Amino acid sequence: MHKSSLRLIATTLMSAVSAGAVLAADLPNRKVAPVAFAPVPVASWTGIYLGVQAGVGMSTAEVKLPGGVGGVDGAFGRGLLGGVRIGADYQFSPSYVIGLMATADFGDIGGKTNLGAGSFSLDALRLDGNKFSRPGSINLTPRAGTGSFSGDGGVTVRTSDMIGVRVRLGYLVTPDTLIYVAPGWASAKGTLKARIGSWTVVDPVWGTNTAVLNDSFRQSKRINGWQLGLGFETRVSSNLSINFEYVYSQFADFRIGTSDVKTSVTTGAFMAGLNYRFGVDAGARPAAAAPAPENWSGFYAGLSGAGGIGGAKVKLGSLLTVDGLGSSGFSGGVVAGYDWQVAPRWVVGAEVGADLTSFETSASLNEPSFTGDSYRLKVSMPWALTARLRAGYLMSPGTLVFASLGLTGGQFKVAADANGYGIKQTSSTYGAMVGLGGGFQMAISRNVFLRMEYQHALLPEMKVKGVSFVPVKIEPTSGNARVSLIYKM
Repeated sequence: MHKSSLRLIATTLMSAVSAGAVLAADLPNRKVAPVAFAPVPVASWTGIYLGVQAGVGMSTAEVKLPGGVGGVDGAFGRGLLGGVRIGADYQFSPSYVIGLMATADFGDIGGKTNLGAGSFSLDALRLDGNKFSRPGSINLTPRAGTGSFSGDGGVTVRTSDMIGVRVRLGYLVTPDTLIYVAPGWASAKGTLKARIGSWTVVDPVWGTNTAVLNDSFRQSKRINGWQLGLGFETRVSSNLSINFEYVYSQFADFRIGTSDVKTSVTTGAFMAGLNYRFGVDAGARPAAAAPAPENWSGFYAGLSGAGGIGGAKVKLGSLLTVDGLGSSGFSGGVVAGYDWQVAPRWVVGAEVGADLTSFETSASLNEPSFTGDSYRLKVSMPWALTARLRAGYLMSPGTLVFASLGLTGGQFKVAADANGYGIKQTSSTYGAMVGLGGGFQMAISRNVFLRMEYQHALLPEMKVKGVSFVPVKIEPTSGNARVSLIYKM
């Protein structure tokens, strides 16, 4: 091939390429130019905050009376609290926050445990169906006659003006929602009043026996202890956040003067708070959306655990009334239900649950002055079933605030032990308490949820099968903070 021919071919190819480039420039460009996104700051929890809070609380106190007379292993109380909080947080990683907070609450948690008076029919006394016995004496068959019991006295325990300083360690389940534990120091004004007058038992066979003590005590002092908070906080606007928290406090023993009268107090309070946050990037929004289900409708099941304080008023016929037995305890079990998202922001549902519980309380009275007899009354609730309805509002696609209403039923056991009369028996009944509650549920993935709530249950007076010779009535109440881990199908 001649050189001239090669030059012609090369010239032709170059012309074709140039023409193709010109034609390509005239065609529309189907590529999307990259968008330059401005950096979006992630919301930081580092900073200082101020807040207000309010809630409900219950208490139980162990009271020991002088001279071996006995005491109350759980004097029940309740009340309202409200106050302020201040704190500072430091977010030291994308998921963890540590901080320090102080709280001051005004209000009063407390109650009075009273012992009453009455009479009993000797013909109604039974043990093993047809007789009763007194150790050291012959068995006696039922007979005509009426005995009586009278006594005056009671114990009052109250806590007020509570303050706390706690360290808070939290985990961010979403950029806007923090779950945390907060252990620390607690202090409160404790008031203990006790009056033990005289105890008299009149029996046609053994005569009249009276123990006269006529002791009364009263003291108020500052008591210290420890407390543990468990809760979560979620942002609802640029600088505002709300929190729900259950705070369990245990105070050291304190006694009245140098006497044998002393008490130890435990309180549990469920608090709701509103906070204003200052500090670094406090108003920034998260760079990514929090996890949320496509729809809240569907079945779910999960595990739950709770801790709280319960109380009861117990009547043993006309013989004795113990008004204010209390106990702190724990429960744990399973929960299942169905949610229906009826509107973009509204969810309703129904739920059932089953729990084992450790709630138990007692009161005792000894008579060392003349007979050596002792009496003990114990109340417990070993298990519970719950059925309720819920209605909630979606504050965000993955965070639901809700209220609930339902029934909490279970077994209530009453045990009486009167060693001087050969009586040791346990009876039980089954009943249901009306339960009111409320709390938060948040998504930590599209199918897994974390829930924290407070449940308050109360029940009108109900009858228990008689303990030996006495018909029993009981009026229970309880307040529990519950945490649940839920999987939605």
